[in-house]
Amino acid sequence: ATSIPDMERVRSAIRQTIVAMRLEKAGVNPDSIKELTFMPLSLSSERITDKGRGGSGTVSIIFAAAIAFLLYMSIVLYGQNVLRGVLEEKTNRVAEVVVSSVPPETLLAGKVIGVGGVGLTQQVIWALTTFAMMKARAPIMEKMGLTAAPFSMPDIGWGTAVLLVVFFVLGFTFYAALYAAAGSAVNTEQEAQQIVQPLILMLVGTAVFIQPILVNPGSRMAQIMSWMPFSAPIIMPLRLSMTSVPPLEIALTLLGLVAACFAAVWVASRIYRVGLLMYGKKPTLREMARWVSYSR
Repeated sequence: ATSIPDMERVRSAIRQTIVAMRLEKAGVNPDSIKELTFMPLSLSSERITDKGRGGSGTVSIIFAAAIAFLLYMSIVLYGQNVLRGVLEEKTNRVAEVVVSSVPPETLLAGKVIGVGGVGLTQQVIWALTTFAMMKARAPIMEKMGLTAAPFSMPDIGWGTAVLLVVFFVLGFTFYAALYAAAGSAVNTEQEAQQIVQPLILMLVGTAVFIQPILVNPGSRMAQIMSWMPFSAPIIMPLRLSMTSVPPLEIALTLLGLVAACFAAVWVASRIYRVGLLMYGKKPTLREMARWVSYSR
């Protein structure tokens, strides 16, 4: 696995081996020990995949961190867009007109799919733009009389790229459904920010674990965070971008996340159906639980 402690251990082992060989060859002359042992070592790590070399290990770490941060920000920003859209339709009484001809579940699905489609399209555009800029970097710098430093994007493979998209879609669906339910249950922006605090805490709590998982992507903590539905959309892509994850673990994580998405959409659709036409005081969690039971 490509991790910071692994790189440090390899660097230390290489340094000690070379020092020992030099001392043995020199007959361990005390006067020359300092000269022989002072040896700055530059280690270039590489990510090893099933196909062989997969690019710089350091770049892989940076790439994985960027993927995790991008997924985190996308879920937060586009989830907030879903919440504001639902709240705006409710406060403007537009929802009352739409619900008279469209089932609330269909309206919820359209909202999530619409905003999610925009978000996914934007992510793809950013990724393609970044790839094109990296490809054109060297020729552009040569025309300017500059020398481009060697740099190559990590080879994550098409399979991993597809998994990154799948985890984004599932993670967004999970959170967007809950954001939509929250938006339908409140009457003002202030109430909305209060009621979504548990969702924000789940996302922020996940972000806190990004740094330690970057250090050791194969740890038990990383595995546990990959299995939890609220953190899997961010943590599993982070691990996939850094190291090889067993296919069985990926499959179980996907199954758990799909089940969590169905549960979130089921609960959200029932809260959405009642909350969209409810005005007045902010509902409590107990009242929202009653809405779910009323809509069965």
